[in-house]
Amino acid sequence: MAWVLEQFGSAPTAARRAYRRFVAEGVDAASPWQDLRGGIWLGPEGFRQRMQERLSKAATANVPAAQRQPTRPTMGEVIEAVAAAYDLSRDDLLLRRDPVAFRAAVYLLRRAANLPLKQVAGLFAISQPWVSRIQGRIERGDRVRGLRPLLHRFHLPMDPRPPRVTDHNAPHRV
Repeated sequence: MAWVLEQFGSAPTAARRAYRRFVAEGVDAASPWQDLRGGIWLGPEGFRQRMQERLSKAATANVPAAQRQPTRPTMGEVIEAVAAAYDLSRDDLLLRRDPVAFRAAVYLLRRAANLPLKQVAGLFAISQPWVSRIQGRIERGDRVRGLRPLLHRFHLPMDPRPPRVTDHNAPHRV
């Protein structure tokens, strides 16, 4: 505790007063942890972009995907972007008042924000298989009006279908 108080002044009484003032100012402040990305990234957009560039050049085979992508959007950013794109309030989107916007949000929460099925399902009060079906249908080519600009905004491929991997030498399963 002594080291902490020294950061607020050399006189103990004044340092304690400054420390109390510092704590009181932060009590009602928003938590910085709300902006945490990938479980480890906390900082402004420019910092996260620089880290993303460094990571793209580093060997990251044993690093979880979420930690290799500090610029990945948060759930809140995806919800706000989809609501704005479809001219809805956040509540109307979460209540599924626009089925097209709802499908876009589900897909982007899975692909852009990389949220687990369970979390996306809970957010919209739907089942996990429903989330999976929406994502699968879009990846198989179902078109969702207004999705392309959002894909661009979140730096996702314009064709949401994952690339096909074909290996003609691989054994076929029957």
